[in-house]
Amino acid sequence: MGRPEHQGEEQIPMGFKRIYYQQTGIYKVKYDGKAGFIDKNAKVVFPIEYDDVSLCRDLDSYMVEKDGKQAYYDADFKPITGFDYKANRLDAGFMFGMARVHKGDQTMIINKKGEVLVNITEMGYESCSILAHDFISIDLAHPDPKDFIDQYKRFTGMMRASTKELIVDPKEMGYYSISTLYTEDVAPPLFIFINTDYMLGDSRRRIGLMDTEGKIILPADYYLIRSTYANNGIFLLDGEKGGVSSYLFNSITLKRTEPIPGWLFRLSMPFNTGLILLSYLVKHKDKEYYGLVDLEGKVIIPPKYDRFKGFDEQYFATEGIYHVVHHDQKFYIDAFGYEYKR
Repeated sequence: MGRPEHQGEEQIPMGFKRIYYQQTGIYKVKYDGKAGFIDKNAKVVFPIEYDDVSLCRDLDSYMVEKDGKQAYYDADFKPITGFDYKANRLDAGFMFGMARVHKGDQTMIINKKGEVLVNITEMGYESCSILAHDFISIDLAHPDPKDFIDQYKRFTGMMRASTKELIVDPKEMGYYSISTLYTEDVAPPLFIFINTDYMLGDSRRRIGLMDTEGKIILPADYYLIRSTYANNGIFLLDGEKGGVSSYLFNSITLKRTEPIPGWLFRLSMPFNTGLILLSYLVKHKDKEYYGLVDLEGKVIIPPKYDRFKGFDEQYFATEGIYHVVHHDQKFYIDAFGYEYKR
């Protein structure tokens, strides 16, 4: 039989139509229009009799759909809930110990005991999203739904799900949106907010950062916040669309580097050496030159190369050896800018 982690149309002895790889070692299968789970030995561990089954975002629970209803099961396939909730393709199941569910016209947040933490609808909000452990965003519809221009606009706030404490009240200080700045547990969660100016027609999207208490860490002065993929809490900040100014931000120390006029931080690959690609844009010429900075914004290699790569040869990128082009000459350099002979 084919390897269980291979997704495709190949048939195995039991005749499954399709096998879907799951990160838990459990595999979703479909047979005769129904879905269930098998283990790596093709033993059925969850009946193949449901309209759909899926692994939740937390990789530790499952979402099951049947006849337009959803139920949730834990990692051992013990029920967390019955088929009490409407099936909704936009729901990702459990993440950060919570799941967003829908029952009738009600939207709720439940925990992994199946208990309702917050009934969003009863509190007067239109929708919500899970941000981090115990934190959710809440959306308030525009107060005048008859206004055609504004009818799709919402004001977003933030709440602690366990206590229903409003961190940001959307009625008093609503934002266009609130999302999580992903730090892989290297630091307390921070939240990205976009000012309502963007919603009201200002094309200059303005992004800032707040902490778990709603305190503004970075004002909404930035166009974009991006991860460096270094898993160390360092992020890139773009001051304007098109990158007129760029910064590095440390989500652990909450410090931001000073900008280097005309220089942009352009992360085109994760450098495991703790260095970040930067570029210098020549004004009035469609030309950029590339170099490296460290995670504190210190220039290691000034931007002078026409091309700068490391991702195409993983060994060299890991060891700090980079492929560069300078004046049409191709060669390798190390992380200090010295030529490396292969």
